[in-house]
Amino acid sequence: MLDGAITIGRGAGTRALVDSRWSRFCLVTVELARSYAPVIYVQNRGLGQWDGQPEENFVVIFGGVTNSDPAALCSQLRWLARKFDQDGIALLLGSSELITPLAHAVEEGAAHVS
Repeated sequence: MLDGAITIGRGAGTRALVDSRWSRFCLVTVELARSYAPVIYVQNRGLGQWDGQPEENFVVIFGGVTNSDPAALCSQLRWLARKFDQDGIALLLGSSELITPLAHAVEEGAAHVS
């Protein structure tokens, strides 16, 4: 199974989405992720940069992708980008790995780092 992350931006300057439209964009993005995966790990607003300008962003990280057709997801993200006047939407799909504490590595014979 795959995990994924979708990152969207609010826009900057005169292209920034008004509050209600930005909230709707975030909600629709979560709904889209949920239609592909049963688990939503993270929904987080933050600050990033696009074309050298600071921009609010929103990321949704999801797991256990059940619909394994990335072309369909990309198509839906393109539609969202048009609907919300975006230059693009970032998508990351892949297998994630849980990295455990160093204690486990020491038990397996790895060198101790302090």
